[in-house]
Amino acid sequence: MERKKKRWLTVLEEGAIDGRAYDKSGESNPTCTITGKQAEQIIKLIKEGLSYREVAETVGTTIWVVEHIGRGDTWLHLTGGRVKTNNASYVLNTELVKKITQIIKDNPKMTYKQISVLLNLPLAAIQGVGGGRTWTEVTGGKISNKHGSSLILQTEIDDVIKLIKKRVPYREIAKQFNVSKSAIEKIAQGTTWTNKTGGKIEKVDKYSKEKILKVVYLLKNTNLFQKDIAQMVGIPQSVVQKIGAGKIYQDLSGGKIRRKRSKLK
Repeated sequence: MERKKKRWLTVLEEGAIDGRAYDKSGESNPTCTITGKQAEQIIKLIKEGLSYREVAETVGTTIWVVEHIGRGDTWLHLTGGRVKTNNASYVLNTELVKKITQIIKDNPKMTYKQISVLLNLPLAAIQGVGGGRTWTEVTGGKISNKHGSSLILQTEIDDVIKLIKKRVPYREIAKQFNVSKSAIEKIAQGTTWTNKTGGKIEKVDKYSKEKILKVVYLLKNTNLFQKDIAQMVGIPQSVVQKIGAGKIYQDLSGGKIRRKRSKLK
């Protein structure tokens, strides 16, 4: 295997097959599947920030061909190495940048991906403008980070905190405010919006201590079904199940509750 590998490398380095020398650059390479003009177009589109898939579809070739050009594996006499995207600034102009800036400012909950679809522009171009990496002479710098907690507005954060304290599921809160579940989790954990939360949010108990202690007593000392205990105490069966499994209110239950089994007569 080592000998074959060495021989193949020698063939590549010398640019010869069966003893015949050849020019292995560009269209002269026997393995080439695109023309020089297509290669130039591919390089231009990569620099403009289009994805390899978008470039391949535009030029009419495979992603594999585009990827190798982008990485600098092929057509080196044109690329000089890996093709850099130039932050997708080539596809934009001053008018478009102003339009992107206005959309980001007016629609704080609109994602970069949604804006790119709306304007039919590469995602990288929108990210560059919004993140302050390109066209700063027009935007003045970073417009928005569009990450998690930034999608929660200043006017909404107080309501979000109240719902977290009331133990409303994170998924429901996220759906109500049109943000990701992780954004709500970060607020609850005190990693974001600490100026409002002061740290980790302490949740208000939904049920009284007396009710929880009654559930614990019934689980430990009776053979009642959890469904019956839930009806007697007036709380959801799912809460009774979690108390029994030691997932919640461990300070009152002492952890997982081992239930007494009824003796068969």
